[in-house]
Formats: sequence, C-alpha cells, structure tokens
Amino acid sequence: MAGTIRWVQGPTSAQRHPCLGNSQAALGVLAGVGPIDALARAVTEDGWGFRLGPANEAGPRAPIAELVGGPFVVRPRPGMLAVDLDLEGRSPTQALQAEAAFGYLVSALEANGVAVVLVASGRPGHRHLFANVGPDQRLWSSLTDWCRREGLDVRSNGVRPPLSAHRLGAPVSLLLPATAQGALAALGTPAPAGALGRALRQVGAMGLSPRMWRCLREGHQAAGYETPSHGRMALALFAQGAGFRPEWLAAALNDPANALGATWRRRSARWRRRELERLWHKAAAYRASHPGTSPVRSREEALEALEVWRAALGSVPWKGMSGATDLAVAEGLYAIALARGGPVVAAALTELALAGGVSLCTARRSLRRLVAAGWAKVHEAPTPTRATTYRLLVPMGDGSREEGPAGQPELCLGDDIARWGGIGKSAARALRELGDEARTTAELARVLHASVGSVGVLLRRLTSLGLARRCRPGGWAKGTATTAAIAARLGVAGRRARDASEYAAERTRRAEVRLAWSTAVRGARRAALAGDHTAFGSYYAVLPTKVLSSLGLLLRPGRAQATAP
Repeated sequence: MAGTIRWVQGPTSAQRHPCLGNSQAALGVLAGVGPIDALARAVTEDGWGFRLGPANEAGPRAPIAELVGGPFVVRPRPGMLAVDLDLEGRSPTQALQAEAAFGYLVSALEANGVAVVLVASGRPGHRHLFANVGPDQRLWSSLTDWCRREGLDVRSNGVRPPLSAHRLGAPVSLLLPATAQGALAALGTPAPAGALGRALRQVGAMGLSPRMWRCLREGHQAAGYETPSHGRMALALFAQGAGFRPEWLAAALNDPANALGATWRRRSARWRRRELERLWHKAAAYRASHPGTSPVRSREEALEALEVWRAALGSVPWKGMSGATDLAVAEGLYAIALARGGPVVAAALTELALAGGVSLCTARRSLRRLVAAGWAKVHEAPTPTRATTYRLLVPMGDGSREEGPAGQPELCLGDDIARWGGIGKSAARALRELGDEARTTAELARVLHASVGSVGVLLRRLTSLGLARRCRPGGWAKGTATTAAIAARLGVAGRRARDASEYAAERTRRAEVRLAWSTAVRGARRAALAGDHTAFGSYYAVLPTKVLSSLGLLLRPGRAQATAP
C-alpha cells in the first residue's frame, strides 16, 4: 500500500487490450470517435449503452455513438473493475471509512502494477475507479465482499464511463491519468498475473481483525495499546499470522492514512529499516515460542461470534426484574461490541449504563452478575486512560437450549420507554414480542420464559397505554400507540440524552482536575529541586493528600513537610 497515489506504468503495448492495440492505435481511436466514445468502448465489451434520465432511471438500449453528449451507462466487460464511491446519505464516520477504503484499494492496486483510472464523477467527493483486473470469479467474489463491507459499490450491471455527462449537470473530470489518452492506455492494460490476489491480501480481504484495523487506522490508543511501539509489535504479529511479507508492514506504517505510523514516519530511514527488522524477528520469535497462538480472525468471523453470543442471550430465561436488567445490560454490551467489531471490547461503565438504560450502580451490579454467570470475563484490567476490556463468552450448559433470535431487536431495552419510570424492562420485553398477528398469553410466556400470570399482568399494563390490544380471547397484538409518544406521556423521554450529557460533563471535569494536579506536581518538583520554597508552597496547597503522598517519594525524606505552608 503506497503512501500516496501514483500512476504506475503498465505492461508493454503488445500486452494491452486488442481493441486498443498500441498507444498509436489508441490515439487514432480517440481522434476518430472522440474521447467519451473511445473511453466507453474501452470499458464495455460492445458498442451499446443505456441513457440515464433525471431520476437516475435507465432508458432503452442504444448505440454509444447516439448516447454521447448526455448521461448514459454501459455494462462493464468481464475483467473490468468499476467501483463507485458514493457518500450521499452517510454519517461522517461512514463517509470517512468509505473514503479510507477507496484510497486503500487504489494504493494496493497500484502497488501491484495494476493500471488505475480515477474519475471525479460529479458531486463533491464522489469518485469512480476503473481497472482491468481480470475475470477470476473467486477473486471477484472476495473483492465484492470486501467493497460492500467497507461501504463501496462494485458496479457490474451499469456504470457511467469516464468523462460521460452527469445526470444533474455536475462537472466531471479525469483525476488519474489526467488525459484521455493515458486513461485509454490504462483501460487497455491487463493486470499482471496474480496482482489482484496480492492487492486483496494487502487491503485486508484475507482478514484484518477489527482490533488491528482500529490500531492501524486510528492509532494505538484506539485498540487499547499503551504505546505506538506496542501497536507496531501487534501489527507485526498480525502480518506474520496472515502470511504477509515485511514489505507489507513497512508500507502500512509508511502510509500517511494510518495513524499508527505517525511516530514511525518522523524517524530516519535508517532507523525505520532497523526497527522493521527488529519487529519482524521479534514477532517470529514470539510465534515460535507460542505454538498454540490462534490464527488471526477475519472481521466476518468476529461478527459471526457476536451473533452467536446475541442468539445465546435469547435462549435462556432471564427471570424477574434483575433478569430483565441483566439482559438489557448484556444487549447494551452487544451493541457496543458490534459497533467496535468484535467479541473483545473495551467498555466504560457509563457506556454500559447508557446502552442498558440503567443507573451506574445498577449497571455495575448487573455486570458483576453477567461475569459471574459466565457471559463475559475481564480480558484486560482498566487503566487511568482505558476502560475495562471484556471478552464475551457463551456459558457452558447442557447443550439443550433452543437457538434464540439473532440480531438486534427493533425495541431496545435501553430505550427511554423501558427505563425506571416508564413501562419497565420486563414490559418492554413483552412488547417487542408482539406483532400485527395475534399471539396467545401462553405463547408469549414460553418465549419470555415466564409464568402465564406474570405475562398477563404485563400485557394488561401495555394495553392500558395503547401499546398492545386484545384480538380475541387469549390473543394479543401490537397496539396503535408509539413508544415515543408514551415515553413523553410518562415523562421519561430524553432521559438517555440527559444522562449522556451529564456523563460527558463529568468526564470533562475529571480531566481538568487531573490536568491541574499533574501541573501542580510538576511545578512542585521543579520548585523543590530549585530550592524555591514559596513556589513549592503554592503548588503544595492545591494538592490532595493522596497526591502529596506520591509527591513525597520524589523528594528527600522530610523535605515536603519542612517546606509545607
């Protein structure tokens, strides 16, 4: 993965696509039919396309010569990769992820000798990529899966060729190469043998773990490592486990898009070469001394493990009010782990309280019960700058459980309506089992692992609020009232947002206190070493006893007491 996007000269003219021949023939085609016509014919395998309407609808099939001058699409020929980077309707985080993946794909293709054509397709930030990569179906499938996972769209049924008009009149241009002649040559240059497979391995289609992805893209702290050196060592272990070469590790750290390599790139080239050698040999020695080290898991395997854990939550009874609270906290922990990509997740108590819709004390007690029951274990203890890391586990049982529902339900037990003062978590569990079709009280009791009488009490409560309705004797279905309206009626609407604001303010206050204490400690140390008793006394006066006890270790015995005001 190159640090910057560069144009890579492809194979010789004899290896180019037959429809273009050598560069002189490409120039002749360009001069004879015009740049848009020539580029469209290089992308598709025939001379036909489809006109685009203002609502992005495709018209009847027509020759390309009749379509030039207006917006139209063509169907890419086998082996022609067409990727669309579309940022419309995405959150800022999703847009950043898609742009990073797009740049990673471009760099990986170029680094392996694949000629790439980049087009500014119209709206700001939207780009198209074209590359002649070959029709290998196995690699096509891996590429499509990776692009979809990262928010990119592989256009195999229709794509606007380079320089063709935008349906809304937005400006289009070639980014790489900058000329139509260069783009024609690139589209006619087949990828070297094995280039696409190597590129896929580099972008992580073979399995960048979620934690390693965060470490590489966001830095060591995002993945829970203490220093950049620890993060680089973990990346070296991953690279060896995935079968990469040292060059991959060097390219990943040299890429400006990767925050993990920020300190690496500030050092000299000689230091980087020696550090790379040290990392690689140390990683190899570690793997040799730990033969039981499990292979690096892919993102798909990590998410599959999360879905198994979520399904197991629905296969056991959660009895009483404490059981419903434990389920809410467990589902909150699942939501946090899903957002971060794996079953090993660092989660602060405030995050769990917000996700489960409970107080901090309740979340703490519930989390202890979940750990004691075997649903999670502490993977890494907390530090002053990092929350506790948990590993999600499925408790050992007799194997007779039924498979529970997978995925996140429509109604979250951490929503405002399910909080204390609302309908409660037990009633919320009953509510989310209701649908448009009637279900008997006995059926609901079986699903909720509760008695018929307790389920009947919950249903009558929901019916009084309009959230449930009786359909026939013994039958219940979802009511017409909305959860948002009932939450406002019960006075619990906005509780989660208010709690989040309070927690954020408390974190800010604590950070300010820590900064003030650390500033005072440094100032007191400098004043004591300089013999400035007045300055030392001013710093000493603002520090609490627990900080003073540690400060005394930095000074000679009795110095702190002698200089105290």
